[in-house]
Amino acid sequence: MVTQMIELDIRKDIRKAEKQLDAHARKHIPKAAQLAINRATTKTRTAARRKVAKVMNIPQKRIKDSFPIKKASRNSLIATIRGVGRPIKLIYFNGTRQLKKGVKSAAYNVRRIYRGTFITTVGAGHRGAFRRKGDPRLPIKELYGPSVPSGMEDKAVQDEMQKIAKPTFLKEFKRQLKRFIK
Repeated sequence: MVTQMIELDIRKDIRKAEKQLDAHARKHIPKAAQLAINRATTKTRTAARRKVAKVMNIPQKRIKDSFPIKKASRNSLIATIRGVGRPIKLIYFNGTRQLKKGVKSAAYNVRRIYRGTFITTVGAGHRGAFRRKGDPRLPIKELYGPSVPSGMEDKAVQDEMQKIAKPTFLKEFKRQLKRFIK
């Protein structure tokens, strides 16, 4: 299974807040940072899921579970968003359909015809795009597209995640500090 992550450093922001606050308010910084990090992580995951789905040309529901989060705690102010998963079945990409020549699909918004392939339902109702392994009718092999981690490597996705994470953290950190200091 392949994974992909991003990193965001907030130590400077916390040090800056510590210098500006009195002793009473300083004790609330770890909890405020934890809550802000977790909120920023959740919002960044949502943005990443949307962008990856758009870049890969796949419905969001097909990749929803491919973005697990490890949340921050007061002791460990580190949260991670990972992109995990195996290659996605070709049938799940938007615009996948059967033609005379084969199956047409648009993974990464690039239309391609997979010659000699077909869409069918096998077994207990599983629908997929298949190719024969040899001349006889069986065996057949299912076709797959790219995985979510490869979609997260895209520059547009990385930029979107960075664009959302830092401003969301700063806004949420200020809000949480105000809430605790009241």
